[in-house]
Amino acid sequence: MIEAMAQLLGWLIIYSHDFHLMPIMSLIEDVTLTPHLRPGFKAEIHGQVVSSSKRDSLGKAQIYVDGKVIASVGRIIYSQFIR
Repeated sequence: MIEAMAQLLGWLIIYSHDFHLMPIMSLIEDVTLTPHLRPGFKAEIHGQVVSSSKRDSLGKAQIYVDGKVIASVGRIIYSQFIR
């Protein structure tokens, strides 16, 4: 679940900078996961880029199942370089 949120935010950063930047995850904090999931659930991932520059980006993300947050990352930072 953490990987899915990180991938979503990474692609969102790439897209937001017209595919000219390559983000590298450098910090992740405030992670919450639920242990009650079983195979076969359908999830919806929401991500938000809170701030971004050519050097780094800050984001956060949540995973929802049936309208409830089942996982979240409160702070994820990506260092970036120009492609």
